Amino acid sequence: MAHGAQVSVCIGSASATAKALLARQNPARGTNSDESALCVYPQSAKSEICAFVRFVIAKNPKAIFSPNSLNLRLNWASEMLINLALDDLIKSNEISSENGLYFKFGSDLKVLQSEIETAIYNTLQKRAL
Repeated sequence: MAHGAQVSVCIGSASATAKALLARQNPARGTNSDESALCVYPQSAKSEICAFVRFVIAKNPKAIFSPNSLNLRLNWASEMLINLALDDLIKSNEISSENGLYFKFGSDLKVLQSEIETAIYNTLQKRAL
């Protein structure tokens, strides 16, 4: 999966020219803009984030993640764009959110957290730490 293949246009400073460029972007053209990061993303960028999240929860149905943790893997994407993608996945009942954490739809966050704690504890016991 080639993430960031159609990466954004990012403008280095918050100059008047940069802000005007962002203001001119047309939502009908299929772009998303993050004014705080001064980036304009093609619509496909949000789709790539959604595809990545689907890949993660398919590989690990017990995955718990946040916009920040996704940004560590998808460093080309701003948190604003990641949040837009996560909102789309929530609306389509693919993921759920609780206290800023995201997980597969239908999972219970408390159960997932308990399973993670148990797995960490067992790993530490095996290594006698």
